[in-house]
Amino acid sequence: MSWSTELSHFESKILERLATNIGKTVDASELMIAVWQRDEPSNRNSLHSYIHKLRRALRHDPAISIINQRGFGYMLTISKQQQI
Repeated sequence: MSWSTELSHFESKILERLATNIGKTVDASELMIAVWQRDEPSNRNSLHSYIHKLRRALRHDPAISIINQRGFGYMLTISKQQQI
């Protein structure tokens, strides 16, 4: 079954940064700067919210997951059977 989900501009920028670092933790500050050109602690909730939306958009493919590396950032993982 094929699923199609339209991502927002911010979701796309976050996913792009995570996808260029599959299997590696991307620092939350790095994501903030890549998406919003600044890292302000008061805006961290926005990052968490967009990560949550991305997880929901990707939920139809169990091989893909975004893992929270508490205190560091996020990691995009793809199970070995699905990696290209």
